[in-house]
Amino acid sequence: MAAAFVVLAAMETHQPRDGETAAGLRWITNFFLFGAGISCVAVLAPYRLVGLLLSGWSGGPLAVLTEYASPWLVLAVNLILLDALSYALHRLQHLHPFWRFHAVHHADEQIDLTTGLRHHPGEALVNAAVGGAVLILLGLPPWAVAVYGMLAPVFDMWTHVNFALP
Repeated sequence: MAAAFVVLAAMETHQPRDGETAAGLRWITNFFLFGAGISCVAVLAPYRLVGLLLSGWSGGPLAVLTEYASPWLVLAVNLILLDALSYALHRLQHLHPFWRFHAVHHADEQIDLTTGLRHHPGEALVNAAVGGAVLILLGLPPWAVAVYGMLAPVFDMWTHVNFALP
């Protein structure tokens, strides 16, 4: 994730979409919110780790796929399912009771790669709780969830990057 951040930050600096780069106090705020969210979720980490381990043994609907299919197929199916879950959680954040949390992300004054990291800690907790429950119910393999967990922040930064494409 750090390497992706450096590359995307260099792209923004070299060729920003709107003609100016946005590093500074905004980045400090966005990184603080990112760290606060991670810290809040870290409190749940022991429970989430147990849940993640249980998900691989839960015998959920995907247990048969995990046991008999190619690891590449398992990974592809899990990445699609986890991305769909992420989208569903994002849509949930736009509903009334959760909007106050998610509005922090949309309140960023200038969109750049740190906007993808800018989330209210309460939103991180909701996503961790709901997402964790779904992981257990579906029986997703922990290794595929870990791969998605490494890729998701990179794609989050990419979708918000302030870079002018030719």
